Amino acid sequence: MKVYSEEFKADAVALYLSDPAQTYASVAKDLGVNRETLRLWVRQARAGQAGETLARRREAGAAPVASDAVLDWEMWGRAPYGYDAATLYCHTLLQADVAQTVHDTFADMLDTPEGTRTQLFVITRMLFRADRGDYDDLVIPLHRHARSLLAAS
Repeated sequence: MKVYSEEFKADAVALYLSDPAQTYASVAKDLGVNRETLRLWVRQARAGQAGETLARRREAGAAPVASDAVLDWEMWGRAPYGYDAATLYCHTLLQADVAQTVHDTFADMLDTPEGTRTQLFVITRMLFRADRGDYDDLVIPLHRHARSLLAAS
């Protein structure tokens, strides 16, 4: 089994995260690593960032939150209205209880016309990436959710 330096892993994660059109498969192939290995590194990096965010909030005296998973996405980035909430929600569709919690938390954004358009945009991006090997397990739930959004509008 090949051992990779922490610097190589960090560079691989940065490369993957630098372009939303990148897939695990394409970046892994370019770097000569296994797709699942790269996916693990990205998950670990994201988990580390989530832990840092939680630690900073605790140090600042912020009130405890019920779900660290929701906290991880609070300051995820700047994007069109509701983009972060829509992305988080779409990623949780396989876990109904988590998806419901995310929806309830961000209903003020998700249940608006802008939120619906943003969710459809996120679904389109995720399905595009699914064609390239990512999100295989989310394809059917994403299609169902898109149909329900379109039917409601």
